[in-house]
Amino acid sequence: MMQRLVKRMTRYYVMGDREQVVQDLSRACIQLGLNYKRNTAFTYTISTTDRRNMALVFKVALLDIDGLMLDFRLSKVHFHL
Repeated sequence: MMQRLVKRMTRYYVMGDREQVVQDLSRACIQLGLNYKRNTAFTYTISTTDRRNMALVFKVALLDIDGLMLDFRLSKVHFHL
């Protein structure tokens, strides 16, 4: 169970203030051609497809834990883009 959990999440500590990190995340999604939706002030849903053209949906949260951390989780919810 723990192995599956670790495989589905990635965390990065980031520098800057919250608003700057949110702007950088939005800019990165646009530059990479990823579909994204801002759910709340500091949570996003990012959608794309993998090599097999299957939907990939990531939930992203900006957390304040010993500094600012971006938490990416692969969502189990799949839909067609």
